[in-house]
Amino acid sequence: MSRLTELERAYFVRKSGGAAPTKPFNQIKREYIAGFISGLEPSVRMPEAEIRWLRKIADDDGQTPAKYVNDLWKQALISIGETPSDQLSDNKIKFYLNAP
Repeated sequence: MSRLTELERAYFVRKSGGAAPTKPFNQIKREYIAGFISGLEPSVRMPEAEIRWLRKIADDDGQTPAKYVNDLWKQALISIGETPSDQLSDNKIKFYLNAP
């Protein structure tokens, strides 16, 4: 498992209040995102669910949500007071390490 995958799983497990070690990661992530954005249709694929989650993070921070995923991750970092980089994976790692 990559460092990014480990950090992402740890973040969503923590944000969801804990999860059984055998619970599939995508289920944990989907349930958290559905609660965060107040609903998620079962037909919505995970990449689109993540985009909706990132847009809500930006919107909740008073930012106009960006059009592109890389920029949405930068906005997510800005929302937690971190400085984004040009590398998407670096931004994800920094977010998962530092987000409350």
